Amino acid sequence: MHIQKKDFIKILKEIELKMKNDEIFTLHFETHGEEQGVGLASDEIITWEEFHNYLRPINEKMNNLLLVVLGMCKGAAVLSYIEPQKRAPFLAIIGSHRNLLVDEVARGFAAFFTEYTDLLDISKGMRALNKEIDGVENPTNPTLWCFHNEYIFDAIFNPNRDPMHFGVAN
Repeated sequence: MHIQKKDFIKILKEIELKMKNDEIFTLHFETHGEEQGVGLASDEIITWEEFHNYLRPINEKMNNLLLVVLGMCKGAAVLSYIEPQKRAPFLAIIGSHRNLLVDEVARGFAAFFTEYTDLLDISKGMRALNKEIDGVENPTNPTLWCFHNEYIFDAIFNPNRDPMHFGVAN
């Protein structure tokens, strides 16, 4: 069965409506990843902007504690579509810098979820994930990364990144 965009959106809306305030959980997605967004087997795309808009109310009900796990290629593209003027769509997000093989996703996330036993501490899970995919617990340039929303915000608004537009040019 190929999930369609309307069904994907319906599921995210149902999660939001059925969850209790202050309930904490992790959302894990294994699907195609595209530069433009989440690729579905139906060949439709949930744009990153749409994705964030459906996650944002879930994260708000969780008091900004939503962890999103992207078991997909091109997951890093999600960072390009952050809208800093809006509320964060998640506390933290796990994604990949490169295309992933199906076997890597299966092995890596099995290791991650075996060690990820505390919703507020993902470090053991990330070490297990990195070891499974990259062969070491703390690789210099890991295939899969985890970024906290504050880190993303700081990276977007880092004046050293674009000194001309932030008025700090020498």
